[in-house]
Amino acid sequence: MTTSLSPDRVAELEASLHPLKVDAETGEPYLRLPKPLEHIVITPQRLTDVAVSVKNLNDLRIARFFVGPPYPYEEEHAVSWLTIGIERTAGLVSTLKPGEYADGQPVNAIRDTRNCSIKDAGMIGDCTIDRCVFGEIMDMDERKRLAEDNAAKKVGDPTIVWQVGDWVDPAYHGQGIMTAVLRAIMENWVVPRMNAHYITALAHSENRGSVRVFEKNGFKCVREVPNCVTITEAKGGGRTGLHVLSWREDRGKWNHVDIPATDTIQDSTTRGLVDKYLGVGETIFDVAQATAVNSSWFKRK
Repeated sequence: MTTSLSPDRVAELEASLHPLKVDAETGEPYLRLPKPLEHIVITPQRLTDVAVSVKNLNDLRIARFFVGPPYPYEEEHAVSWLTIGIERTAGLVSTLKPGEYADGQPVNAIRDTRNCSIKDAGMIGDCTIDRCVFGEIMDMDERKRLAEDNAAKKVGDPTIVWQVGDWVDPAYHGQGIMTAVLRAIMENWVVPRMNAHYITALAHSENRGSVRVFEKNGFKCVREVPNCVTITEAKGGGRTGLHVLSWREDRGKWNHVDIPATDTIQDSTTRGLVDKYLGVGETIFDVAQATAVNSSWFKRK
């Protein structure tokens, strides 16, 4: 989408894509973060994002924590992935009607407009929420069954399980950008326009920063899967576990999510006991809910 749009066409698209805005110069929908990060916008992906995608997904500060994307990450991988995203966005923009639920988000590429227009802003990260494929399930037949059942549900079905995938350029780490991006995408699109009631996320056991991003947005750690991921030798080797986190719509907390600062407790044994005590109630409830949502015993007739 690169054609300049008339005011009437912008208004038409904004009605269909509410609450997103549409940039008349690019024809793209976008979401701008609130102050003090108002220079950050989220737009559709572009083929001009290939180089920055290759650079970042080959950076071990990001790649070490990824399971899915190939490594080394080549230009052809980026072109393929971005083309899928571009085509999905085009489909949503061309067919979505005001008030309809969407099967995905039309904006996921994070850009910095501090010194340029949206048109010229380079990509600094990505935050995509897709239907869950249950990567934490070790039984491959069960994983396939759950993923197929989840994929078969109709658009807008509140029992769809969604899953977050994200990354941000290490040059932008420590600025609270991903926390704000995830909150903005969920609050403005994924919950109201995708009718998401249940969202999951996976994070490597040693990736505490990623876990905190999710916790600050109301996610709870429901369980840990130890030593389930083999890290290739090209990425440094070894094995690691996964944190499985979940967000439920009925928590409804968007602002000022208070996370107990247990990481300030010096003694590891005490810290572990406190974390376990604080999380056990949510864990039991979330695991039970996730099981019910995806069990063949609980199917809508």
